[in-house]
Amino acid sequence: MPSYFSIRKLILFQLLVLSLYEGVESQRCGRASDSTRVVGGTTSRPLQWPWMALLTIRQRMPYSTQLVRCGGSLISDEWVLTAAHCVSVKPGAQLTDIEVVLGEYNTQVRESTEVTRHVSQVYLDSYSENSNDIALLKLNQKLDLKGAHNFLQPICLPTNGLQPNGNSCVATGWGSTSAGGRSANTLQEVGLPIVDNNICQWRWRSAFNPQKQVCAGVLQGGKDTCQGDSGGPLNCQIANGAWILQGITSFGSGCAQPNSPGVYTK
Repeated sequence: MPSYFSIRKLILFQLLVLSLYEGVESQRCGRASDSTRVVGGTTSRPLQWPWMALLTIRQRMPYSTQLVRCGGSLISDEWVLTAAHCVSVKPGAQLTDIEVVLGEYNTQVRESTEVTRHVSQVYLDSYSENSNDIALLKLNQKLDLKGAHNFLQPICLPTNGLQPNGNSCVATGWGSTSAGGRSANTLQEVGLPIVDNNICQWRWRSAFNPQKQVCAGVLQGGKDTCQGDSGGPLNCQIANGAWILQGITSFGSGCAQPNSPGVYTK
């Protein structure tokens, strides 16, 4: 069972991430297998997003075991970022295990690229509904990113002033392809532009904090993340071609509804 830790200030949380990220900056990060822009609502290719993680969270309820599936992003050889609501323990429940699969593509097929780890520590930052929806997970065993696991790669973390190049952002996940529908078997991707903070504030009112969140989506609807995509990355490409973790899939209203852009923790 993973241990939980509370961190008072998000800056401490970020400093912890950066200190653990130290050995990664000398490696390549954020390089997708194809540097061309992708269109929304399509099936990805194997290892196209080599930092993408599939999380299975098991909670023991009084009379059953509940399984929750979320996404996550590899940021170093032993740390993954996801949404806090994916790993927060429900009342009356006990979290028994968090399984992390990297190199996953088709969840119905056992693939040679799959690397499975479990989580030994969970770091949260004063999470409450629609606030600080971010969690840092420590894997129980390091990955060998320069050797046996060199097909995996961490995503780059954004730095101050670093902005997406032309709003070229892509959300990825195995979530439902329609509201209330089944989860996708193969990794999906959808192109989503960043939405102006004023529009997002108008839509979400007090639930949106531009200091900690960003909105992305198509205002006419039709493109969005959905149930099961929570915790996955909003990948945004910068001028040098690298992809940064611009946001973590957090919440929305239904899926792909008009004037309801999704909210991502940044």
